[in-house]
Amino acid sequence: MDRLGLAEKMQQADRPIETLHLCDYQQGVLQTAQLDQAKEHFGFATTAIHGGRLQCILADSVGSGQLHTGRACHGVVQEKKHVRVHFTDGSVATACVVIAADGIHSVVRQQLFPNSKVCYSGQTSYRAVAPCTLPTAFDGLGYEMWAEGRRFGYSAINTGEVYWYITLDAPFDERDKTGLSKSELLKHFTLFPKSVLSLMQATPEQQIVRTAISDLVRLPTWHVGRTALLGDAAHATTPNLGQGGAQAIEDAYVLAQSLASHIDYTAAFTHYERIRRAKAQQVVNRSWQFDRMAHLSNPLMRTLRNTIIRSLPTVIGGRQLDTLYRLSF
Repeated sequence: MDRLGLAEKMQQADRPIETLHLCDYQQGVLQTAQLDQAKEHFGFATTAIHGGRLQCILADSVGSGQLHTGRACHGVVQEKKHVRVHFTDGSVATACVVIAADGIHSVVRQQLFPNSKVCYSGQTSYRAVAPCTLPTAFDGLGYEMWAEGRRFGYSAINTGEVYWYITLDAPFDERDKTGLSKSELLKHFTLFPKSVLSLMQATPEQQIVRTAISDLVRLPTWHVGRTALLGDAAHATTPNLGQGGAQAIEDAYVLAQSLASHIDYTAAFTHYERIRRAKAQQVVNRSWQFDRMAHLSNPLMRTLRNTIIRSLPTVIGGRQLDTLYRLSF
């Protein structure tokens, strides 16, 4: 964002997270990660920002007349010298190349790779922004608490706004069913601290969003002909590392630079994928592994997990953050 000249606007709209507490609902804090080390290493702090505000910052930087919304793509037709994009309202757009950033359930990806597979994690999520203010002691704090088959996390994202999320084990055949009501969710967390329950209670029920948690099985490539995939359309990840949007932004930056520096679109797409694929896939894999670790069902394995996490030196967590934040371009 700094390279795009948007760092200052980001800092005006986000909230820094200096410390992350990883907790067990019975055993308390398992590990504390000092995220403020990121500022020492990279010049900028780890922050939390509302996704809508981030979109506004990016959209405003593009300028009026460049973005056209309110239409859904239902397919592309690749021809020798251009690509035609067909929309559900009957309109058609023509371009030299097309970049499909249409998410984990990408229509374009499904057309290019009919056998691509979205993999359900076995969990469903509920998330919202609570209209409340955390006590001063929680400034700069991110928090996640584990229990059998469930997790709860939160952090402030602005003055008077606290983002919170829940993950619950949910069988495959329940992934698309109607979600639990707020009162039912509260029952799942009666053993959690009152601060957890108060965030849920402060949130209007209609603002709670439910999503089945999935990722994408690795694709053979991210581009076919004049069409390339970006973000979740190319490498959707579970949200456990908070890296979905970040990886899409890295994709967009590298792809834009590649298209600007290569005359041939195939060379540009190849360069983009070569630079980005390894890190994006690493995020997908690590996020899935974190999910498995957090949702262990065996009590003995959970005890062993907690013991190991407590014994890990903080330097290991620092190295893991370094691999997430360090750019290779």
